[in-house]
Amino acid sequence: MLYHIVAVANHRVIGNGNKLPWHFSKDLQHFKVTTLGQTVIMGLKTFESLGCKALPGRVNLILDRSGQKPYPGQTFFASLDEALKSVKTEHAFIIGGAELYRTTIDRVDAIYLTRIHADYVGDVLYPEIPPFFTEKKRLPLQENPTLEVIYYESTKNKGCCCCG
Repeated sequence: MLYHIVAVANHRVIGNGNKLPWHFSKDLQHFKVTTLGQTVIMGLKTFESLGCKALPGRVNLILDRSGQKPYPGQTFFASLDEALKSVKTEHAFIIGGAELYRTTIDRVDAIYLTRIHADYVGDVLYPEIPPFFTEKKRLPLQENPTLEVIYYESTKNKGCCCCG
């Protein structure tokens, strides 16, 4: 199955200056537990925001339309469809950036959205969640500010979109 996993503050803010404008250990723990042993797919800017290092314990796939593969030893693809063909794990998680979230929201089976109930300055926004997603559950992570994981499932995509 294909997922988005994202932390979103008020006004759909997800980043500022190619960085997260916050640091919450509980959210990072949730991200790690959810994605460990699976595939993460990200754009080149997101990879660079991680210090140009692969996330350990996961298969890391990086999308870069230039085809230049600027970081040796990493796995690059020119398109999401190419990357999805190489997924061998049960789940694949799109972890950013904004353009990748925007262009794939119609294709994912579900969204793990950490809702941060606070205002942050940001220059990158998560897209509006389309009406064909249904909230299935909420998991509180912390208070002050309130963080909760909201799990949405798509009613549009039934079956595995990773397989074609």
